[in-house]
Amino acid sequence: MKENSAPVRAEEPVKTKDWLDRREAAEFCGLTVATMDQYRQLRGKGIDRGPAFERRGWTVLYSRAECTAWLQRRKGA
Repeated sequence: MKENSAPVRAEEPVKTKDWLDRREAAEFCGLTVATMDQYRQLRGKGIDRGPAFERRGWTVLYSRAECTAWLQRRKGA
């Protein structure tokens, strides 16, 4: 009996998003959304807490690269 075999495709690399929403950024940084929100409010007051963020309309976004850099700085502290 002959098996029906589909052509084998190479696995595509996992695509990562460059920008994370509040929930994704919190998960990525190992924090709660509430903590990320507090850090963002402190940043607005000039206190350097949490990763830098951008607003696009009402949406708050975090750069994956900035989150990674913030985690590295935090690890060294």
